[in-house]
Amino acid sequence: SSVNSGKGSMGIAGISVTEERAQEVDFSINYATSKQYIILPQDSEVTKIEDLAGMAIGVQLGTTGDIIISEEISGTEDEETKEHIQGVLEGTGASVTQYNSAADAAMNSGKVDAVVIDKLPAEIVASQYENFKAIELVYADGQNTEESYAVCVAKGNQELLDVVNQVIERLIDDGTIDQWITDHTMQAS
Repeated sequence: SSVNSGKGSMGIAGISVTEERAQEVDFSINYATSKQYIILPQDSEVTKIEDLAGMAIGVQLGTTGDIIISEEISGTEDEETKEHIQGVLEGTGASVTQYNSAADAAMNSGKVDAVVIDKLPAEIVASQYENFKAIELVYADGQNTEESYAVCVAKGNQELLDVVNQVIERLIDDGTIDQWITDHTMQAS
């Protein structure tokens, strides 16, 4: 919304490319992919999203994890997330609590049984607590939640988009983006 309103020239940090967002902003080339992960106690036997039935689940407000979990609980389906939403938690007693940040959603508050967030933040949070682990969020049928990240700019700002794409291509080609991902992953372990 900040890019659309002119408050910012571009959005950079972990913005998922979706059809709905592409109607509002223009996206650069993709620079990374991620998946949703679940932070759980080490002794948890949860291995798939269906195992979250009846649990209190924390998410970061407005993120992919929030959308997926909220829609799996409510059973709602929209065109953007149709491939993932099956309503597998609908009617199970599962609940979702939205937090302002991934850190706020961390389970050490004792208010939730699991937290669903992007892979890297999940690994970082789980690594900070000896009693937690982070596992990939998958469905019983093996489907996962992979998504692509890109920079967004205001619709029609082709000049800025061209510059952003050139920089991203250079950072991909010289290995900088891979190195950043590796560095952050190493910090999480």
